[in-house]
Amino acid sequence: MNRRQFCLATAALGTVGLSGCATRSVWDDVADTKYHTYYDQINAFYISQDQSQFVILSDRFHYIFKTQGVIPLLKSNLRSRYIVDIQNMRMPEPSAANELPINGNLFFALPVSKLNPSELSQARALGFNIASDSQKQKAVEVAKLRDIDVDGTGEFLVKVVAIYGHRYAPKAGVSYGNSEHFYRQYNVPVVQERTSVNAAKALGATIVTPITLAADGVLLLLGLPLLAVFVMAGGLH
Repeated sequence: MNRRQFCLATAALGTVGLSGCATRSVWDDVADTKYHTYYDQINAFYISQDQSQFVILSDRFHYIFKTQGVIPLLKSNLRSRYIVDIQNMRMPEPSAANELPINGNLFFALPVSKLNPSELSQARALGFNIASDSQKQKAVEVAKLRDIDVDGTGEFLVKVVAIYGHRYAPKAGVSYGNSEHFYRQYNVPVVQERTSVNAAKALGATIVTPITLAADGVLLLLGLPLLAVFVMAGGLH
């Protein structure tokens, strides 16, 4: 090997070594970061025809939850009065490589001044309670954000429903329910937990959605139609 070849080989080895160090440095940064927050624009709510699944769609992801306490609220004739917020969306460390769990809360508020005695009784039966000061402040903030006219000094009834499910990536090239977007989109922060065990999965994992699109444009979840829950300026429709 002549001197020129030796120098080139040495430089190449140096570059590889530096690259390896840089890669380890990036990996260490990721592994040492406990949480990562991304923001998602939520476009639409759906429920499955058998009322067993509650679905949230965004441009980036599909979130599929077990409904539990959500369905009675969505079926109530009070739904057009709700002030709705999506809160505390968190993705804990996956326990398996084929799942991306997520949990959070749906926050429902009702201005007491806009309810008649019968509607107040219905709200109580659904589990609504008088809002705390912080819940009232949140209801007023969300109402203003969504152009809902409320009396900020009045009382509110609130109910918070915990939701548990999984996150999925939409199939490439498929348009899901573009005509069903909310009157106002929800800009929701989602906190992902990351450890040295799941750092790579949390950063890059994508699990393809089980939601499909029928020939007539109907969204299907495991073969059952999804029914849109529209959100207008005043709440759910």
